[in-house]
Amino acid sequence: MKLEKKYGQERLVSGCAAAMDARLYSVSDMVDILESGADADYLPGADTDGNERLTPDSFLNWLLSREWDYRAARNIERLVKNANFRYGDASMAQIDHTLPRGLDSNQMERLVSLDFVRKGDNLFITGCAGTGGTLKIAKNKGTIDAELKKLEKAQLLILDDLFLVPLDAKERAHLTEIIEDRHGRKSIIVTSQLPELDWYDAIGDPTVADAILDRIVHTAHRITLTGESVRKLKALKSR
Repeated sequence: MKLEKKYGQERLVSGCAAAMDARLYSVSDMVDILESGADADYLPGADTDGNERLTPDSFLNWLLSREWDYRAARNIERLVKNANFRYGDASMAQIDHTLPRGLDSNQMERLVSLDFVRKGDNLFITGCAGTGGTLKIAKNKGTIDAELKKLEKAQLLILDDLFLVPLDAKERAHLTEIIEDRHGRKSIIVTSQLPELDWYDAIGDPTVADAILDRIVHTAHRITLTGESVRKLKALKSR
C-alpha cells in the first residue's frame, strides 16, 4: 500500500510484471525495481510485443495470462518429474510415422488432444517388445495403502508392460480395486505385449480377468502396434 501511494497503481502493476518475469518476490526487490525504473517496459501502453500498445485492461489481462501459463508449465514439469518416466524428454513429436508399425496418424492426432482423459476413457496399446509401447508408471515408494491413495488422485494412470509377470492373489486384488475405483471416472493407459486372450493365464482367475477386460479393454481406444522392434530398426539405420 505504501508503494502504491508513492508510485501509483500503474507503476505498482508494472513493477509486479517486471518482478514476475525476473522471478523476484520480496518487497525489497519491488523497491529496487521501482526506484531504478526497471518496470518501464511493463507500463500500460508500453510496446510489449513490438507491435501492439496495450490499454490498462488488456495489459492486466496479458500479465495474468503470462503468470497462468508459467504456473501451468511448472505444474506439468512437477508432474513429469514425480512420475519418474524412464524417458523424461519423450514427446509425441518424436513419433516416426514412416516406420511400419500400423499407427494411424489421424487417431494419434485425436488422442494427443487428451479428450479421452477428460472424458475418463481408457487407451489400450498392444504390440511386441520394442514396437513403441514404453510408458512408465511411478515406482512404488511406500506401502501399498499409501500408493493406492496416490493412484486415486491421479487423473491418468499408466500401466506399462502389464502382465509381463503373472499376478499372484494379492496383486489380482489390488489391480481389481484400482480398476474398479477408476472405472468410468478416470483414465487408464495400458500397454501390454500380451493380446487380451492371453490375459486369463496371466491374471490367473477367469472371473477377475473378465471383470478387468470389461472395464479397461473392451470399451477402450485401441492401438495395435505391428512390425519389428523400433530399437532394432533404428540400430539397422545407424549402421
